[in-house]
Amino acid sequence: MIWPDGRTVIIQSMFDLTEQKRLEETLRRNQDEMRVRLAELESLYSSAPLGLGMIDRDLKFVRVNEALAEMNGVSIGEHLGRHVFDVVPDLKGQAEPLLRNILLNGEEVRDIEFRGETKRAPGIIRDWVEQFYPLRDADGDIVGIGVICEEITERKRVQSELASANVDRKSTRLNSSHV
Repeated sequence: MIWPDGRTVIIQSMFDLTEQKRLEETLRRNQDEMRVRLAELESLYSSAPLGLGMIDRDLKFVRVNEALAEMNGVSIGEHLGRHVFDVVPDLKGQAEPLLRNILLNGEEVRDIEFRGETKRAPGIIRDWVEQFYPLRDADGDIVGIGVICEEITERKRVQSELASANVDRKSTRLNSSHV
């Protein structure tokens, strides 16, 4: 650099970049870890044989997988941002009090059976077993509800047929013993 009086001056600055480099490396590792976690979550949602979903505090779908969308007869995109009971209105009376209680008290609900119909097969009564659990943020506040859903319509049908067959068999034995 040349000063107004004609002298040449060299100005040199030095900065210790050690802390900045450490922070950049920490950020890179955290981003890598988040990408791995997101890929795991995406894989879980895409390959799970059960219906998976996330509902916000307003009971609107935030996330669903293909299995749940198929059970409900509504695409994934048609779930997102919509109120749960706009998608599955037949379950409102059964599920709404449970969901509201989870949001209020943070208590999970396991292995609860529901019966009703969906847009997948209007007019056909189907059965599900579901798990609901509170989703919490980093501070522990409830921000929504996690949903795991398994359709058990066929299982219930087989159980009913087996029970009927057992009753018929017992009835036949009783009738033949009185002869």
